[in-house]
Parts: sequence; structure tokens; C-alpha cells
Amino acid sequence: MGHVLDKVDEESQDLELKTIIKSEWSGLQLTKPEPEIFWKFIDKERKLILKEYLIRAGQGVTINLGLGKEDGSFCQYHYKINSGYYEERE
Repeated sequence: MGHVLDKVDEESQDLELKTIIKSEWSGLQLTKPEPEIFWKFIDKERKLILKEYLIRAGQGVTINLGLGKEDGSFCQYHYKINSGYYEERE
């Protein structure tokens, strides 16, 4: 998120946008390690995916073999973090 703003959107020709991006990105860096969701999850997962080709999130499905739910669905999808700081969270 911050990296895209810093490296891509900052290249915009809009001076006001450049100023806002620099200010917000600098402000976020000053608050480290808060917000935890950014530094321990978003930023860390981004680095693992881009630099180590490691994806720790996964998708699963539960198939109901009975009559299904009232809404007619027979399967339920879930997305969990398989390892790391937020392991087992959906």
C-alpha cells in the first residue's frame, strides 16, 4: 500500500497529490510498529510474496453433503492465514 503510493502514485504530475502522499507515507513510517495490521501483516506479507515467493494465506472449502442450508448453498468457502503472526485467522 505505502510502497505503491511512494513509488508509483508519487510520480503523478499533481503537486498537491505528491505532497499528500509524501506526508501520509512519512507519517505512517513514524508510527511504526503501529498500526500492527500494516507492519506485521500487510507490509510483512508483501515482502514475503515479492522477495521470497512465499504465500501464507490459503483458501478452503467445506462441502455439505446433506440438504444444504436454508439459502440453498452446499459449500462454504473460508480463507485462513496458514502461518505467521495472524496464523489461523480468517
